[in-house]
Amino acid sequence: MKLLFFARKSLWAQPGGDTVQLEQTAAALAQRGHRVEVVTEVAHLQALLAREPWDVLHSINLGRWADQIPCMQARRTYPGLRWVVSSVLVDYRAYDAQRAPFAAKVPQGWVEVGKAAVRALRGQDRWPGWSVLRPDRLSSDLAWTADALVATTEAEASTLRSRWDLGASVHVVPPGADHLPLGARPHGHLRHGWLIPARVEGLKNQVFAVELWGAMARRGFTEPLRLYGDCAPNHGRYRNQLHQAIRAARAAGADVEWLPRLEPAALAVVYVAARGVLVPSLSETYGLTVAEARRAGCQVVAAPGVLGAAEWGDEVHVAPLELEAWVSAVRAADAHADVELGSDRALLLTWDRAAEQLEQIYSGLRGRLSITGSRGIPNRYGGYEELVDHLAQGLSDRGWRVDVATSSTHPVTEWSHQGVRRRIHRDPEPWMGSAGQFIYDLLSLRDTAKQRPDVHLTLGTTSSAPWLALKFLRGTAPLAVHLDGLEWMRGKYRPAVQRYLKWAERTAARSADLLVADHPEMARYAAQYPKPIAEIAYGVDDPKTAGELDPSLGLQPGGYALIIARLVPENHVLVAAKALSPVAPVVVVGPYANPEGRALQQLPNVHLLGGQFDAGLLDSLRAHCGLYIHGHSAGGTNPGLLQAMAAGCAIAAHDNAFNRGILGDSAHYFTTETAREQLAHAWNQRATLIRDHRATLDRGYRWPVIVEQYDFACANLSKMVTSG
Repeated sequence: MKLLFFARKSLWAQPGGDTVQLEQTAAALAQRGHRVEVVTEVAHLQALLAREPWDVLHSINLGRWADQIPCMQARRTYPGLRWVVSSVLVDYRAYDAQRAPFAAKVPQGWVEVGKAAVRALRGQDRWPGWSVLRPDRLSSDLAWTADALVATTEAEASTLRSRWDLGASVHVVPPGADHLPLGARPHGHLRHGWLIPARVEGLKNQVFAVELWGAMARRGFTEPLRLYGDCAPNHGRYRNQLHQAIRAARAAGADVEWLPRLEPAALAVVYVAARGVLVPSLSETYGLTVAEARRAGCQVVAAPGVLGAAEWGDEVHVAPLELEAWVSAVRAADAHADVELGSDRALLLTWDRAAEQLEQIYSGLRGRLSITGSRGIPNRYGGYEELVDHLAQGLSDRGWRVDVATSSTHPVTEWSHQGVRRRIHRDPEPWMGSAGQFIYDLLSLRDTAKQRPDVHLTLGTTSSAPWLALKFLRGTAPLAVHLDGLEWMRGKYRPAVQRYLKWAERTAARSADLLVADHPEMARYAAQYPKPIAEIAYGVDDPKTAGELDPSLGLQPGGYALIIARLVPENHVLVAAKALSPVAPVVVVGPYANPEGRALQQLPNVHLLGGQFDAGLLDSLRAHCGLYIHGHSAGGTNPGLLQAMAAGCAIAAHDNAFNRGILGDSAHYFTTETAREQLAHAWNQRATLIRDHRATLDRGYRWPVIVEQYDFACANLSKMVTSG
């Protein structure tokens, strides 16, 4: 792979833990056969990206917006490029409050804006751009535009997931600890003294450690303390505080000295000779010093803000930043400093292992997928929304970053759902009627164009086709169109509407790079269009154990026929109810404020329950029905039919290629002409009809299989169009 790393402008001039991490990671990946470049200037980054294609852009420190914004722009500009961010999620709030008391009263995002501006004005960093004026939105956009975030601890990963609901796209890769040339300590030489090897800045909290050493000296503790590190820019006041603390500690009898930063070879010698290492930082994502010290056999005392410290268990003394707590922790650690304590964990932390884990992450990146054409997630409506719900979460778990266009009328208002971003758009349908769907689809497609996903999947064609034909509106992303079930053939539409629907289907199909058909018959029909076709059905879950029937319904288990459908002519609800109601109670679930509903109200022995979305109620109705009637005649794989099959229903279905293609010989069939005889026969023979449909469902109607097929189709579509 061709891997491009991008880091802060001052990476080499002001080396820190991220410098070590980047140097060692790049070297380990190069050793494993990858081409690796490390860049710290935006102009150089842009030149390399423009010159040739790269597989992965890997940047460092999500909180340094000035570094991440150019990467976000690159991700949206270059098809095929994947963007990974090592988050380095440092919590500056405690230190900012110490440094400037007013900072505690200012939202953290605006504090970061101020710091970024100051660094840029002083020439210490690049200008981040005006997008920082919306810090919360910028942080969210950065996190969601990246294909994956890499944390170094589970605690950091948990914070990232909860902050942005990122789900499976957050990975944990601990750093290595084998970069220092540690030699063996001469036999008989006792360890001596304690260390703090870190850049001097308020976040590292060296002043606390020096004050601790003064307090311990007054109690007779004589081990020396050595601080190795250069002072960070903009920390002059803290440098003065440290000098003052050192003078006070020396006055108390402590042996404390602040020395310049050591190069790796010299630092290794110091580690091997030291009794222990202090890591009093207010916040660190991992604490590379902890890993270095444990590999060298040193005792370690760390603050709770060092997230990696807790993962070492009993090997590291973690104490709250209180003087007495640290006095006790240091004394306990120092008492065991002459005992050689090996560390199995330290031996496992190698940069080659970290590189191997990154390889796996890189190779698993699918890209960014936008899904439009439904009312959004979570499912509160019907078939398309159930499909999108399963697809979005399943594909997210497989490495895709998924955006789902969601109607503003959706009852759920959160901007994310289980690791999927909900792009909420104004939907005027409640006051405009069906015409509002065209506005909603237009807004969804325009937003998708701005997001520049790697693949765009849209469902249906009715209200999206006019916009899909205009590439400048819907964007240049490879487009997969899920064809609806021959909407133009539905009898509920007037001829003029049917002609429009046929035109919409044809227009959307011609705009697509891939057509998705959910049934073999639909795939055969779609073959009239000269586009690749992916035949992928709907899926179904086995229902939860159904409860008893609601007594208020007045129904007996096994004593009624059930129809769950929209009351439109092509679903043959009225035909079936007229045929069957003379011999059995017929329960109809579906809104009935329409001509068919009014006709059904005139029939005896028909129970109209209206639209029902309570899953428990629907499960119980299916589980206890004597016969399930599926009268759909237009369309592909029907989710309601799959749910009836999963519930173990005996099924009587309208006789057409769509239904036979799914049910085969496991159902009784009827036509409009034979409905009375065939449905009466099915009811009388219901005890002999097949109820176990699991073998059929297992052949290609389970959600994991469906998600896998969409994953394959979308990945191929992305590669095909990128390479083309």
